[in-house]
Amino acid sequence: MSNDRWQWGARAGMIAGALLATACCWLPLSLAVLGLTVVGLGVTLEAWRPLFLVLTFGLMAWAFREAFLRRPAHAGCTAEGSDPGCDLPDGACATRRRGARWFFVGHALLVAAVLALPMLPVGAGVATAASGEETLEAAEAQGHVALTLQVEGMTCMGCVNGVTRLLRDQAGVHAVRVTLEPGQAELQIDPEVTSAEALIAVLAGAGYTAREE
Repeated sequence: MSNDRWQWGARAGMIAGALLATACCWLPLSLAVLGLTVVGLGVTLEAWRPLFLVLTFGLMAWAFREAFLRRPAHAGCTAEGSDPGCDLPDGACATRRRGARWFFVGHALLVAAVLALPMLPVGAGVATAASGEETLEAAEAQGHVALTLQVEGMTCMGCVNGVTRLLRDQAGVHAVRVTLEPGQAELQIDPEVTSAEALIAVLAGAGYTAREE
């Protein structure tokens, strides 16, 4: 049974590693629901992504080996798919091994879904200030000033969403559109309330480097 615990630990570890590897995407969005701005935390975790990915795939490889490739350890458990070291009858061993394989497949699919999250355009693109719900074009028509910032440090659509929320929540910002490629933010602002320098400072505080175009 100790091997079962190791396998469960490996499967839990590969899911945790996948979550940490994509934390820069989902963590700011999740905490934003609570009214918290923690984009900087996601940027910090981005630097650790390679390590988390190595951990995830390393544990996945070990769990795959245990579920599919490990050979029986003794002659008393010879059924195909039986569990090495198992002291149960052959049929029970085979059933347990098949269950372990299905559990691995399910956990591997969950890991794949988590790792695919950064590639999904989850609501990013155009976002507007909560007060006015104005598009960039509508804001410009109302006499606001256009501002374009080049933003470095965004690596996925989760980062785009985080930067969008961060900027649109600033006073004097009436409309925002953030894109990943190229990394830039197009805004319509009230120059009497905010400025490029102020918004660049806000982004710097979150861990992003920005400059006025």
